[in-house]
Amino acid sequence: MTKILMLGGTGVIGESILSVIGNDAAYDVTVTSRSKRKPLYANVHYLLGNANDLVFINTIEDNSFDVLIDFMNYRNEILKTNFSKLIKIAKQYVFLSSARVYDNSMPVIDESCSLLANTTEDQNFKDSGTYAVKKAHQENYVLKNGYSKVTIVRPYKTYSSDRLQLGEYEIRHWLNRIINGKPIVLNHEILDKYTALTDGVDVAKGIVQLLGNEAALGRIFQIVTNEYMTWNDILLLYSEILHKYSYKPVIYLADDTKEIDKLFEGGVSNVV
Repeated sequence: MTKILMLGGTGVIGESILSVIGNDAAYDVTVTSRSKRKPLYANVHYLLGNANDLVFINTIEDNSFDVLIDFMNYRNEILKTNFSKLIKIAKQYVFLSSARVYDNSMPVIDESCSLLANTTEDQNFKDSGTYAVKKAHQENYVLKNGYSKVTIVRPYKTYSSDRLQLGEYEIRHWLNRIINGKPIVLNHEILDKYTALTDGVDVAKGIVQLLGNEAALGRIFQIVTNEYMTWNDILLLYSEILHKYSYKPVIYLADDTKEIDKLFEGGVSNVV
């Protein structure tokens, strides 16, 4: 039996992993959570605590798991403080990064492509702590300090029945506006941008193949669909489904982010 500890594994990918292996007797899964949860699978248990807190992490015995899957969105200083303990908990440490770390300098992106944090000349951006930069720095740190145990996973935008994105908006934002007859405000440039939305279960299945796999140690894996489409294509798909329920999305295209901010501040009367 493979014993797995998931830190912060209550999002789309974490829940998808549970749906794949939660009832498989070959796995015993413990998930940390800051709130009480009722297990939905036979081989899943929840451990109440804040995985950012080193005091809580120190209550977990060294070498007590085969695999630790780390979903946490750490500040850099917290990861550096906690990592010397985290790397001792399991034989394999799987760090969830993001495909957003790339600098998009190549037409086809794979694990060998350069990272934005390494190639940008904008020092303010390097120091900004934005998600892409932070994850890149953290990848470097965990590989440098735990190479023989570390596996890096780079997913991109994932979806599930509870999570469907429209640009930077989560479903609770854009769908709520449509249901209430309010327009969705988008930067006009985004509709022509290409993206890739990957089913959370597909990402989960890819991750499961890496668990306990010695060939995955010290390596980076990008797990993303090879299908891509524009946000306009995605919007049309959403609209087609919503029309069946008598909802008609109204889109307001703003010229830039500042205009979007003005709209939400009440600058345009029909956008509320």
